[in-house]
Amino acid sequence: MAKKVGELTLEKDFLEGKLVSLVSLNKRKEMIDIKHKLSLNKQLKLLDISKTAYYYEPVIPFSSNEDMKLLNTIDVIHTKHPYYGTRRIVKLLARLGLNVGRKLIKTAMKFMGIRAL
Repeated sequence: MAKKVGELTLEKDFLEGKLVSLVSLNKRKEMIDIKHKLSLNKQLKLLDISKTAYYYEPVIPFSSNEDMKLLNTIDVIHTKHPYYGTRRIVKLLARLGLNVGRKLIKTAMKFMGIRAL
C-alpha cells in the first residue's frame, strides 16, 4: 500500500507540473485573487509564478514624445540621405542639438526598419 501512495504522489506532482505548463503565464496571473484567504505569496507559489513576473509591466519601446521626435528626425534625415550610417546621423543630430549615442540610433533605425545603403 505504501508503494501505491508514493507512486500517486509522484504522479500528482508530475501532473501538476504539466498542467501548470499547459496554461500560459498571463492566464495563471488572471487566476490570482488578492481578496482570497490564501496569501499572495502562497498563490504565486501554487501557480508557479515568480513575484517578478507577477509585478512586471512591459515597456513599450520609443513611446514617449521625445522618442517620437527623435524617430521623426531620423526619418527625415534618412529620407534626404539614405546612405548616412549611424555615425553620420549622430553627428548631424548633435548639430541639431540632440545628443544621443550610436547605440540608440542603431536601435531606432532597426525599430523603424531602415538601414543605410
